[in-house]
Amino acid sequence: MRRIRIILAAAFLTGVLLGGIGVGVTMVEWSSLKYSGTKQLGSEYLVTGNFDFELKDDGSKVILERSYYTNRFLEEIEEDPSVPEGIVRYEVTYNSALVKPYLDYLEYDTQEETESAAKAAPGEETDPAAEEPVYSGELRLMRSYFGDDFQIFMENKDEMLNDLKNGKLSSYEVVDVSSVKIRMNPATAARVENRTGW
Repeated sequence: MRRIRIILAAAFLTGVLLGGIGVGVTMVEWSSLKYSGTKQLGSEYLVTGNFDFELKDDGSKVILERSYYTNRFLEEIEEDPSVPEGIVRYEVTYNSALVKPYLDYLEYDTQEETESAAKAAPGEETDPAAEEPVYSGELRLMRSYFGDDFQIFMENKDEMLNDLKNGKLSSYEVVDVSSVKIRMNPATAARVENRTGW
């Protein structure tokens, strides 16, 4: 009986010793890791596409409204003579394996606005320069999501494991949209109101 107790005690102490060694090695390995910043995954699927919106030919203005993508990724709003008149062009760099961008247009009831603007008090003359502009609607950049983030993570697992092997720790971000630029002809700019916050 005494012999069994000695064997059990030895086994327990050996376990504690090995556990302590394991924890020590883990702490040394963890403390030697270096943070190497944020890495984008899925950049091999990035493509750039143009998404055009044609303004109505009634002289009304359109509002460029803010969205998540213009808040985060809008780089510039530029007057570009190469863009045809009456066109607002969104140039979007996006992950073609995950998302499909599109322009969402909310149309206003312009007839109601025009009628209310045309009404003046009896005996009062309207000054054309003081008239409020008529807005046809709001335009914002949106996207439909059809991909799988986990698939892209798995495609890049070897790179992640290799980073750990080399003592590096990174933040991994699956990119869906990386850049947005809005271009329009200088003649079109007067008919566009920018409310994107850029």
